[in-house]
Amino acid sequence: MATKNLETVFWVRIKRRKTRLLDALRTEDFTYLNLPGAISAHCSDPKLFCREAGLPVSVIDKLRDFCIETCNASQEVLGSARREAAEVVGEPDRDVLVQKWGVIRNRAKVLATGRIQELYEFAEKTVTRFPGPDLPEQAADLFIHAAYWIEYAFRALVSGLRYISSKVDLLMAGDPKPLDGARDICKLEVSAAIDEIKALFRASPDDFVIV
Repeated sequence: MATKNLETVFWVRIKRRKTRLLDALRTEDFTYLNLPGAISAHCSDPKLFCREAGLPVSVIDKLRDFCIETCNASQEVLGSARREAAEVVGEPDRDVLVQKWGVIRNRAKVLATGRIQELYEFAEKTVTRFPGPDLPEQAADLFIHAAYWIEYAFRALVSGLRYISSKVDLLMAGDPKPLDGARDICKLEVSAAIDEIKALFRASPDDFVIV
């Protein structure tokens, strides 16, 4: 079993990815997702290196499922924010509405942070089950590639929150449509992210290209 070592290359890479996502969630700046190299350029066949490690394929399947659950968590967090926001629709005082929505929005980001932390704890435990030195790196490659799409899903959450923030006047007028608009924005992008993760975990090396 690989030893947990903060100086190990794969461990540093995973930690760096988590830090970048948490910073993006805090600042609401996900522009790095559009930069060259934002997505992993290579990944091995997940089923193959699992067998090479002498581990059941279920180890990787559980990681896939956790990644998908975390993507869905972005929708769940937005859904919670939307339900809370529905209670302030029609608030005539703009300052009061903005203040209440700000509290709701910040709470959503805190909840999202918790789900991201849970995912990375699980991913780190999974990667360290692979014997070194090469197999942990392959497992890390797989997760880091999936992490791009998880970040994509949480960018969708932020987009939904921003959309609601931009429609304060409609909320004051008693119009709840911005809440539905935010849901639709998030749902579309999260669905795309989940499709990519599903494809990633059943893909072969030939399916990956340098981006």
